Amino acid sequence: EKATAAFSEGRYESALELYRQVEDFRGYVQMGLALSYSRLGRYQESLATLDTVITQRSDEMLARRALYEAGSTSAMLKHSDEAKYYLGEYLKVVSDDDAEFLMGRLLSDEMKFDSASIFFRKLPDSVDAFLFYKGRTDYFRGLWASSEERLLRHREIFPKSSYADRTLYIIASINFKHEEYQNAISFWQELVDTFPESSY
Repeated sequence: EKATAAFSEGRYESALELYRQVEDFRGYVQMGLALSYSRLGRYQESLATLDTVITQRSDEMLARRALYEAGSTSAMLKHSDEAKYYLGEYLKVVSDDDAEFLMGRLLSDEMKFDSASIFFRKLPDSVDAFLFYKGRTDYFRGLWASSEERLLRHREIFPKSSYADRTLYIIASINFKHEEYQNAISFWQELVDTFPESSY
């Protein structure tokens, strides 16, 4: 309980020491250690500990949590193959929107847009990143009408989105492809005016 409290309070070094002193509940202790390592930026130690939880499978619920955490951490470290392996194993036994999105984003980053769309398609449009990536993926698949519809809806629902500049750029590009040049210019001008620091 002291270790869990220290972790909850953000005292991760203390949590590590306290978890190491616990003799029972091995799976829970290892998970606590792995999460503490991760919060401290010690990602390789976190992944090694998560692998132990996954391999031992002393508790299936913990093993599933370890698979997701390992996938998320690997994705953050840009270890795409490892991330896809962990997330793939996790999604075999758990239905999880966040994991589906992360898997789709990994495939999207590899320009495997058809594969990415399989993971995005069931995600709700009520989440900023989910709806943006659906629209972005449709664009790269050549589904411009669907992409524009989704991204215009994204602009309406999430006006302060961190993806707002990218959304404008893609909508402008779609209008250009449709030879709607005045509309394209208007969207590009809005992009320049609203996001002068954007790389887009």
